[in-house]
This record gives sequence, structure tokens and C-alpha cells, in this order.
Amino acid sequence: QQQDMFQPQSPQSLQFSGQTLSSVPLISAERSFKVLGELPLIIMLLFQVYHKHVQGTIAVLIDLMIESLKLNIEPTVPQHLQLRYNDFMAAQVKTLSFLTYLGKQFSEVMKPFRKNIPDCIILLLKNCPVKGHSIRRDILVA
Repeated sequence: QQQDMFQPQSPQSLQFSGQTLSSVPLISAERSFKVLGELPLIIMLLFQVYHKHVQGTIAVLIDLMIESLKLNIEPTVPQHLQLRYNDFMAAQVKTLSFLTYLGKQFSEVMKPFRKNIPDCIILLLKNCPVKGHSIRRDILVA
């Protein structure tokens, strides 16, 4: 099942400059780690607009974010899936950054989760690709 997470959908026909490219695998947004990595920013913007709803949902959101950081995919993925793995790691690091942002504003809500965060950081550092210097730096900055 680990392989399925990284496999793009079957090739689909794509029109580009009048030419049809049928061998380009398209990945739907719901399966894209790049889209997933942008969700914390979108959630932050929604919280700013709908700030009266934050208190009721923040604990559930933090729990879901911790669970997503616990996802452990071994870094020994085939070479052709390495870019997808890097995108997955980048999405996790952005989630960690958003979690630390929330921790500053909602320290009381974060208390039950404080024991999990260091374990997630260590897991991210262990699974960071050898050439993932920017990912590793972002983990340490978060």
C-alpha cells in the first residue's frame, strides 16, 4: 500500500499548444502532496476570517495534524518516486511549522499533544532524504 500512495494516476490525454500529450500522468489534487503542503496556509487564512469558529475546531485540527506527522514512510523509495517522497516530506514539514505557529497561540490546547511533537520531529529527521538539505533545515527552524 505504501507504493500506491506514490503512484500517479493512469496517463490521461492533455492538450498543450495544440498537441496532445497522452503519456503524461496526471495527479489529482486530492492525491498531491504539494497541494496537501499548502493546506496549513489555507487553514490559517480561514482561521483569520472565521476566528469565532477556531476554539471549537482547534483541538480536532491539532490531533489530525499530529496523526499526519506520525505517518512513517521509509525513505528507501525507488528512484522514480523520490520526487513524490520529497513532496510528502515537505508537506509534513509545513504541517509541523503550522503546528508550532498554533502552539504559540493555543498553548493550553497543545498541552495534551506536547509529548508527541518531539517524537514526530525525530521521525521526520530520521526519514529526511540524504539530499534533503532544505527539508532538514526547515524541520530545525520549525
